Amino acid sequence: MSKGEGYGDPISPIAYLASPYTWRGDNVGGEVYARQVENARYEKACIAAALLAEEGEIVYSPIAMAHGMYRAVPALGGSYETWEAYDKAFLDACGMLYVLAIDGYTDSVGVREEARKTMLSGKVVEVIGLEWFVDGHAVIERLGYMDRGIFEETWGEPLEPERGEDE
Repeated sequence: MSKGEGYGDPISPIAYLASPYTWRGDNVGGEVYARQVENARYEKACIAAALLAEEGEIVYSPIAMAHGMYRAVPALGGSYETWEAYDKAFLDACGMLYVLAIDGYTDSVGVREEARKTMLSGKVVEVIGLEWFVDGHAVIERLGYMDRGIFEETWGEPLEPERGEDE
């Protein structure tokens, strides 16, 4: 479905691609493994963003953009808390959100908060995946739209504003 088909914010044709990044495996595998997971998640975010663009979407992926910044200046950090204000500005500018359902997305504080904020603002959230073929290419798999029940089932908490957040 392209932006011209009437969903999301009619003012903004930009879609935000939420995907997990940071590895929080309780030190399982160590620092080298954490970097490998982050690199793999970065690659998947880039592939999904490129496939959405190929479908005609105007898509912003914070992981595709910020991964290089974080690697160039590690002091920036890779956590959601580091990038929260930055991501909020882009979320506000986007008309809808895609949640990329890859390993770690249900454990991701960032993906949960991006979906929560988008849903509370009345914008559309669609869950997508990557379907891989034996020849190595991938296509976007449309998994469905997120509603309150799916949000609460996915993250095990109610869809409510945080304390002190505008409702």
